[in-house]
Amino acid sequence: MPTSPISSVNDFVVRFANVNGSGSASANELFARAVLRMGIPVSPRNIFPSNIQGLPTWYEVRITGDGHLGARGGVDLMVAMNPQTWDKDVASIEPGGYLFYDSTKPLPASKFREDITVIGVPLTEIANREYTDPRQRQLFKNIIYVGALAALLDMDVDEIQKLFGEQFKGKEKLIGSNIHALALGRDWARENLKCPLGIRLKRSDAVGDSSGVGPEVPGPIPDGGDRARKAVALDKLVEVVLNGVGWAAGDRPPGAVPHGPNTGGTATRRNELSTTSQAWLYVYSEQ
Repeated sequence: MPTSPISSVNDFVVRFANVNGSGSASANELFARAVLRMGIPVSPRNIFPSNIQGLPTWYEVRITGDGHLGARGGVDLMVAMNPQTWDKDVASIEPGGYLFYDSTKPLPASKFREDITVIGVPLTEIANREYTDPRQRQLFKNIIYVGALAALLDMDVDEIQKLFGEQFKGKEKLIGSNIHALALGRDWARENLKCPLGIRLKRSDAVGDSSGVGPEVPGPIPDGGDRARKAVALDKLVEVVLNGVGWAAGDRPPGAVPHGPNTGGTATRRNELSTTSQAWLYVYSEQ
């Protein structure tokens, strides 16, 4: 039965379903970091049933203007890139949610649901038309879907391009090729789909200096609520794990307390977002 599409700003869950070893981890992390750079709190987590190449892997990004860290449950937007887990992934979408998939190969109607919005983008077709090298086709296909998502969710493309510049500093050719792949996906979505979706992003200031330019000195614990939080961007190597917040390097700042599972004096569990992004996060909690 048809259901009204979910409508929400800065409050939804995106899950990427990929094949391990496909190069998707960097693209998915890029997505999460770009949202963070828009000043919107994110809580990403990797879900690895196996680290064996070719087996399923998932990456979930909870976008939450209120700064919640725990998993919410349910998926509002599924980026379904793995045929092995298709049925399970489609079933996990909330009624009224969105399914994003590679529509190069037609699928029967029985593979979809009537109560979700289906968004097909011919990612493989676009990549094959643009690139001849098999590895480039796979890697840039991942960036192409980030570009399409940028249009669908009204992301700030400038922030993504800045991240390319930081990641590939001194390698202008790589910066240009990634920006081109991003534009391929974004332009296709804007020309062929209704953008943005009911779920979308709006620039905020909920993570302090999200640009990563110049550190903001940790201040007092903010007022309001028994678990008020303040996310602070710092340009130094103090690693915070967003999935069970802890510190893997550097000193814990005054007043900072770990949240969730796997916490303690220091944390050894690592998160891709925190290890490579310049926007290091402290999370404060009232005592």
